[in-house]
Amino acid sequence: INLDEGKVNFHSQNIKMWHKVLTHGITPNEFLEELSLYIEQGL
Repeated sequence: INLDEGKVNFHSQNIKMWHKVLTHGITPNEFLEELSLYIEQGL
């Protein structure tokens, strides 16, 4: 399987974010804010 590195990084970051949502109960706004910051850093 040939996985694009950016997609793998994005996927692992997505898993971390969902872990936060499920274990710490962050709001959708907090989730989107963190996701935006991550994307701005250039994946």
